[in-house]
Amino acid sequence: MSIPIQAQEAFNHLLDWLKREPWKSRFHQFADETILELAEINEVDINELSHLAETQGWAPLIMRGITEYFAELLFETEPSNVVDDYLKRRGWKETLLGRQYLEALSITSARLYQVQAVVPGVSVTVQDLVEPSTVLVVSELLASQALQPAECLLAKVVEVQETLYFSGALFQLKPEGAFHWASEIQEILVAEEPAMEEEDPAAALLQDCRIDLLGAAVAYFLNPLPTITNTDGHLYLSSEIRFPLLKEPTLITRILDDLPDFERESPEKPEWIWFDPKRSSQNQLTILGSVKLTGKWLKAEVNSKERAQALLDYLKAMLPEALGQEIVT
Repeated sequence: MSIPIQAQEAFNHLLDWLKREPWKSRFHQFADETILELAEINEVDINELSHLAETQGWAPLIMRGITEYFAELLFETEPSNVVDDYLKRRGWKETLLGRQYLEALSITSARLYQVQAVVPGVSVTVQDLVEPSTVLVVSELLASQALQPAECLLAKVVEVQETLYFSGALFQLKPEGAFHWASEIQEILVAEEPAMEEEDPAAALLQDCRIDLLGAAVAYFLNPLPTITNTDGHLYLSSEIRFPLLKEPTLITRILDDLPDFERESPEKPEWIWFDPKRSSQNQLTILGSVKLTGKWLKAEVNSKERAQALLDYLKAMLPEALGQEIVT
C-alpha cells in the first residue's frame, strides 16, 4: 500500500468515526453479513475462514476491503453516508489531500484490472477488464516491486491531487475468475445499458457484484497461485511501521540523511527511499521500502514481514533515543 501518509491518516480517522453510533452498529452488521457471505461463496465454515484469515495474515486486508466498500453505502435514514457525515463534522481537521482521498473512496467502486506494465518502485499500469479502452498509470511504490504483467487485480483506483493511487485494499484474483466476472458484467451492459439510469452503468454493476468479487479475492487466498515474493524472496505483505518522535525532527532528518542506504525522494521533503547498496547501481536502486517524517511521527512502509523487522531493528539502532514504541500494521 502506497497511498500518501495524509490519506492513510484520514482513513484512520474514519475508522475512529466508525466507533460512534449510528455507524458502529451499522458497520458491525455490514461486516458480519459480508464475512458470512464470503464464507458461503467459498463453501467454507465461517469459523474456519476467520481462523485462516488470522493465521495466514490476510484478515487486515479483507477488513480494509470491507471498510472501503462500506464507505460507498447510502442508508435511507440520516446520516446516510459515513464519509459525508465524518467530513461534515470533522473534515476541517483533515488536510486537503486527506479530504480528497476520503471523498474519492466514497464515490469510487472497486474494478477489475489486469496489469500491463510495471516500473518497480514507481508505478503500475493497469487495463480495465470491463472497459478495456481504459488504461491507467497508478503511482505505487511497494506493490510495483511484486506485481507482474498479466496478473489480475480487484482494486479501487482513486485520484488525489491529480495523481492516481490504489486506495489501500488491493487484491489479486485468479485470471479465470477475473475474466469470468468481466465477461458477465459486459454481457449485462450490452443487454441492459440502454435502460440503465446510472451515470456510470459499469460502476453500478460492479457495486452490485462487490461481495461476489471480494469472494473471488478470498478464493485466491484460500487457493493461491504460485507465491508472489519481493526481490529478497520474501512473501509479499504490505506493512507499515509508525514511531512517535521523542526528539526534534531536524535531528532525525540529519541522521537519516547520513545513512548510506537512505536516499531522499526529493530535497524539499523529509521522505527517503531505503535501498540495498549492494544490489543497486547509479541508474537503478533496489528499493526495500520508504520512510517519511510527518508531524510527530516517523512512518515506514515495506512489503514483507522480514523487511519490516529488519527496518524496525535498523531504525531503533540508528535512532536509539529518538523514537518511541513502534506500531506495526
